[in-house]
Amino acid sequence: VVNSDIVIGLFQGSKFFSTNTRKEAVKRGTRIISTQPIGIEEYIIQAVVDVDFQKMRKNAELMANLWEKSKKCRVTSSIGTDISFEFQNRPVLIGDGAATEPGEVEFFPGMNVMVAPVEKTINGTIVVDGNIVPGGLVSSPVTIKIEKPNIIN
Repeated sequence: VVNSDIVIGLFQGSKFFSTNTRKEAVKRGTRIISTQPIGIEEYIIQAVVDVDFQKMRKNAELMANLWEKSKKCRVTSSIGTDISFEFQNRPVLIGDGAATEPGEVEFFPGMNVMVAPVEKTINGTIVVDGNIVPGGLVSSPVTIKIEKPNIIN
């Protein structure tokens, strides 16, 4: 791993990312592309076969531009998610799934738009009815209640 140009990993959980081996590999310029396929195998196959990455990138850039101009965010869903937070002056990043530079780490299939909320502004409820890492797909919705910025239930 340490002397590789690129590592493509199918990881369950995130233990690899906190290892000294990963840190040393990145320091030496190894590019790492990873995915956690548990519960999303079909999605990953479709991401390889039938995805318009240019369109995904354009959509990700639109979302990133929106977040860069915004100070607050509220996310709601029909299953009960209702969470709000602020992210003023926090950098917005796009993870496109392509590790093209030495030492770059990316997640496949990519197109994650990321921004870290201001911790003390996070309030609300997140309901997950999909994939939780580690563990995979949930059998019934999981509700997480958050208050400034602690998980309280």
